[in-house]
Amino acid sequence: EGCDFVDRTAGDRPAVINASLGRQAGQHDGATLTEKALDAMLAEQPGRAMTMSCGNYFAKAAHASITLDPGEVHAFDLDLAAGTRPAEIDMWYKKGDVIDLTLTGPDGISAGPVRADGRADIIGPDGVVGRIHNRVNDPNNGDSQGSLFLHGNAPAGRWRFAVHGQAIGDGRLHLWIERDPAGAGRLRFVEQAVDTATTLGTICNGYRTIAVAAYDAHRSERPPGRFSSAGPTRDGRTARPGCAAPGVQVLSARSLPWDRRGTPLSTTESGA
Repeated sequence: EGCDFVDRTAGDRPAVINASLGRQAGQHDGATLTEKALDAMLAEQPGRAMTMSCGNYFAKAAHASITLDPGEVHAFDLDLAAGTRPAEIDMWYKKGDVIDLTLTGPDGISAGPVRADGRADIIGPDGVVGRIHNRVNDPNNGDSQGSLFLHGNAPAGRWRFAVHGQAIGDGRLHLWIERDPAGAGRLRFVEQAVDTATTLGTICNGYRTIAVAAYDAHRSERPPGRFSSAGPTRDGRTARPGCAAPGVQVLSARSLPWDRRGTPLSTTESGA
């Protein structure tokens, strides 16, 4: 709605929109309804551009991937920290592949196998602590989606999310841990499972928007920010992110705090 307001207000004048926002779950192929709508807006008339943060997920241990062989079972190990916030994993794999999902966790928790278009509650000592879904034929791109939801009462510790390739034509699958709006998430892939590629944000994978990475302008070699997400997209496009801008310890103005005391009116922040 905000983009539509800018588009209509600009009329025949050129307009550039910046969207420094994003999440991590999603299909990462440009086929979300949001990305399709933004691409359509930018294609309607000349003089329109939209820049987007590519994401700050490179070092978050929030992405894993594998190419699964027929009959193969592969387990992704995760650590859930103590706390009460929920956690979520979003997994995407190609149309036609048949994959079963199984979960094990602390206190003898076990769920699955969850087959195509199935779901299962995850039962812990205190009742239901989460749910697994395995959904095929997404209406936007035709691919399949596995989802793991752990509620706030899920016990901390080591969890294992296993995939079993029952029938494989392509085999490529990706898993993303959804960003926690409250800050650092409870759930992380163990180091051996982490894949820092394809860590772009959820809605910056379209075809007409400009995904922007962050580099350190304080250093002569201009290295990428260690947090700045990397491509390619899940469907293999390497032109995302398409450019980079200063994003490490950037000096910016800061509004006065509510008590109007003790805080300088400038700050330094990092981010794509």
